[in-house]
Amino acid sequence: MQPANVALDHHLARGLLRNAVTWLELEAEAGQRHGWRAREIGAVAILGGFGGLAARAERLLDDDKDGRDPVLPHGAELAEMYPPYDPQSVFARVRRSPPAHLQLVLEREFDRAWMVCADDGQREEVIAMRALLGDLDGAAATLERAQLSDQRHLGPMMVIAIEAARAGEAARTRQMILDELGNQDGLDWWVPVAAGLLGRLPWDGYPLHC
Repeated sequence: MQPANVALDHHLARGLLRNAVTWLELEAEAGQRHGWRAREIGAVAILGGFGGLAARAERLLDDDKDGRDPVLPHGAELAEMYPPYDPQSVFARVRRSPPAHLQLVLEREFDRAWMVCADDGQREEVIAMRALLGDLDGAAATLERAQLSDQRHLGPMMVIAIEAARAGEAARTRQMILDELGNQDGLDWWVPVAAGLLGRLPWDGYPLHC
């Protein structure tokens, strides 16, 4: 991630987390509790140094659904929950016995990879991996043509936005957050994208299915 974009990444991440915690506060006023969601928001807020947002999330931790009271993670637990984004580890995980469609992506045989996909889940993975390899334009163009369901569309969009930030393409990231991702269900992407913008692994198994 380029140093010139660190402040922008933090600004966007703060805005996403603010949206998320505000939504949970409105839900709480209506009697709906989402303690474990609040824990995720609070964890990323701590990592970003957003003390005020972390405190707001902490006040929402009680979860009436299952009777358990989650607490905000700290120290090793926090690092395990959202470890630093390590490109070498991400690629190493993908390269371990990849299926045929992902092996072709790793070889940059993007058209062949698309042709051997058996379903939309594999097509989603091809687009996400293409973004991880740095072909953001190709990934975005393929996603636009793919006609995936909203659920399948979201994962690759998040990967493109995060990888664009890491590549220093702040304008692309901002556009996707404000325009394209803004049309999706917020809680499905606010927190993982914020984590990615802060240099943390957005979800286990990234960039594949979230």
